[in-house]
This record gives sequence, structure tokens and C-alpha cells, in this order.
Amino acid sequence: MLPQGHLAGGFLVSQAVTHLMGLSGAERWGMVAIGTMAGATPDADALLYFAKKRSLRIGEDFKHHAWVTHTLPFHWAIAVFLHMLGLYLGNLFLSRAAILYAATATCHLLMDVLGSGDGIMLAWPFSKRFMGIGTLHVHGKNWLRLYRKSPVFRVERCIRYAALLVLLFQLAALFLGFTAER
Repeated sequence: MLPQGHLAGGFLVSQAVTHLMGLSGAERWGMVAIGTMAGATPDADALLYFAKKRSLRIGEDFKHHAWVTHTLPFHWAIAVFLHMLGLYLGNLFLSRAAILYAATATCHLLMDVLGSGDGIMLAWPFSKRFMGIGTLHVHGKNWLRLYRKSPVFRVERCIRYAALLVLLFQLAALFLGFTAER
């Protein structure tokens, strides 16, 4: 999926997780902002690609789903470490942010199962086999061209629209003085 879809997915998952945590007000908005950004973190590995190429152009050799940074255990290990550190330090914010990070990074990777170039290595480290639904088996500009014509792109657009609607409803409720507690 495209970065906008991952941000939208991260936003929606953050909304659900912060609701389950019982957060409200400014605390919830702050955590949702963190979770939304955290939903894009698996694609931070692209920065290494850009640095190596010394260009912001994505070529046909851009296969970052094959990197360990696009596996569930990589992000879960970071989340568990941060959660445990938060518990050790008595830092509830860090523990909650770690849970949110785990949820949104997982959402990102599950979204990459749909319509990506090759899928992701869902069973890593036990298997390096790629798994995906509607995978296109192309990369770079070819992937972008084919992806925008695929049914999965429609799913991504629905995710984006859902996130936008949730945000607009929340802003309207905030502006009109309504809260979820009423």
C-alpha cells in the first residue's frame, strides 16, 4: 500500500486501541498522533534505500519487504522491549506507546500482505517465503502503475476515506462540544 494508506490504517487502529485503553481528551489525541506515525514505521527502511542510491527515486530493485524490518518479530521485539522498559521505569506513557506501536506496525505489515509486490515474510524467521493476496510481483514504477489499477487500491482508498470520516466526525464533535463520555 501507499504511505497515505498506512497512515490511515495507523490512525484507525490507534483510534481503536486508545479507546480500549480508556484514554480520552488530549492524552488520546497525543497517542493517536503517535500511533498514526508509528503505523508508517516499517517503511522507514526505505530511508536506507534512498541513502544507498543517493536518490529519492524508487527503482525496480526496491524490494524492502525482503528486509528484516518488514517482519512482525522485528517490530514486536522493539515493542516488547519498550513496554518492559516502560514498566521498569514506571512510565505508563511509554508502555502504552509500545502497545500502540505493536498494533500499528502489525497493521502496516498486514496491509502489505495485500497488493504489494511480493507480499511479506509472515513466518519469518522460520521461513523466508513471501505470502500475500493480490500480489503483483513487480516493483518500483511498474508496481505503482499496476497497483493503482488493482482492486486492492480500492480497498486502500476505502481505508483512507474511513480515516478521514472518523477524523472529521471527531473534529466536529470537538468543535461542537460533544465528548464520547456523554
